[in-house]
Amino acid sequence: MKRIVLLTLILAFGLVLAACGNQAAPVAPTASASQAGQFTPAMAAQTAEAANPAGASGFESQSNDENSVTVEVTPLTISDSGMDVELAFNTHSVDLDFDPTQIIVFRDATGTDIHPISWDGSEPGGHHRRGTLHFDLDSAPQQFIELEVHDVAEVPTRTFRWELH
Repeated sequence: MKRIVLLTLILAFGLVLAACGNQAAPVAPTASASQAGQFTPAMAAQTAEAANPAGASGFESQSNDENSVTVEVTPLTISDSGMDVELAFNTHSVDLDFDPTQIIVFRDATGTDIHPISWDGSEPGGHHRRGTLHFDLDSAPQQFIELEVHDVAEVPTRTFRWELH
């Protein structure tokens, strides 16, 4: 009887190890995939990340981890007409039930707050959210990029700033 229990435990442990260790690593797209017309935007982003750890834009990601919520921000594109910023919110204890267009602002060099016009990302709720905010601008920022995230997990303000040269 003891042998059956022991054998069952060993088999169960082996199955758990096999399941946890069987995660495939992401694969960069090959030339044949792009030649076949199957090169997707996701593949392009993955290739850019592999070639440039700071991301395709050259900006380093910044993160803030307060009150059990991590907010990660990366500027993607900046032009005279607009700016796109990637955001990720991660937690295991707080419901992420908010509209990013209502809680995030871009502050320009004159101190003016500019609200994003759209969010292309995951819906409110849950513990993991990711997406891109788009801001309409009259001109590209010249001195710095500063974003403020307000009132996530009872943190009044999280500030992210990149100096431009």
